[in-house]
Amino acid sequence: AADLRRLGAAPGRRSRLRLLNPVPPARRLGAAWRVGRLRADLPALAAETAAQVDADLAAVPPLAEITDEELVAALRWVRAALTALHGLEALSGSLLEQRDGAGSAAARGLAALGRGRALGRDDPRILASDPAVLALSPPAIVPAPRLPAAAPADAPREVPELPPRERLRLRIRWVQELGARLAWTAGRRLAASGALPDPALVRALRFDELVAAVEGAALPADLERRPAPPRTAPLPAEFRLAGDRIVAEAAPAGDGARPAGGGRGAGPAHSGPDAPPPGSVLVVGTLAPSLAAHLPSLAGLVAETGSPLSHLAILARELGVPTVVGLRGALDRFPPGTEILVDGDTGRVEPLPAAPGPRAGEESVA
Repeated sequence: AADLRRLGAAPGRRSRLRLLNPVPPARRLGAAWRVGRLRADLPALAAETAAQVDADLAAVPPLAEITDEELVAALRWVRAALTALHGLEALSGSLLEQRDGAGSAAARGLAALGRGRALGRDDPRILASDPAVLALSPPAIVPAPRLPAAAPADAPREVPELPPRERLRLRIRWVQELGARLAWTAGRRLAASGALPDPALVRALRFDELVAAVEGAALPADLERRPAPPRTAPLPAEFRLAGDRIVAEAAPAGDGARPAGGGRGAGPAHSGPDAPPPGSVLVVGTLAPSLAAHLPSLAGLVAETGSPLSHLAILARELGVPTVVGLRGALDRFPPGTEILVDGDTGRVEPLPAAPGPRAGEESVA
């Protein structure tokens, strides 16, 4: 990432006298002891944190009855809670080993969605009965989240107890949802008071501006001129910003593929609006959140754009679906029916040789 020699920070030559210095080994030993203690304490710490977050979420008043003071306090709590939860989740992912067969937040969300749809429930009732389903939708400042239309036939019915990292991920999503709904509630109140022409403009406010507006301060003068969330075609794979304009860049050398995890898988390519058949490799232009319900039945996922850190890529990785993103021209290179191999660990996507058919004069044997 940086040339240490040019920065003047390159380590000097080691002398024999430095090898006798007891300070560096002592520091390493102390760090190893602290990391070992932290690794041992993390499961209990994660469980206590999850329980405390659940209690704090339950204590938030109904949004229709929440006062402005309570709304501001809840917004500040959301910000602080997310900082703590993300840090603890990162530590859990770094220090704790993932057990085979352990449940995931995404799998629990799919199980909740399957149960709710089987009972004929709409989105609000499914969310009220089991908020784990929020793991299937990205956070957004909207009146209510939209869930996938249906769960795949092979979606899990029961999910084992979540390991510490997945338990924290689920709470992160719940806190994000509370923050989004608080912001939307504030936007509606500001619009009702005449301060905002449209509640959706609350998305253009920064955190401190939103808090100040709820407390009675004037809105920023340039608010209506700020760029709205994009409602147009997805961004190109390579672009740069020039002021308020998006300028497409010429594609650099290479196909741009980036591994997003999930191991290796193979199957026939599928693209288009129809639901992908089980065992196929879904090839898409962008990673739309609506694809989440199809992930468990896929043999692989390939996208022309997107990031390994996008919501859908994370869900795919949790469910063990080999995923590669940023592969330019994937839709043209792999038309439907093409047998392809997807390696989510290296970013390699390549067609497989066609299976040999019967020779002339030979009959196939069933």
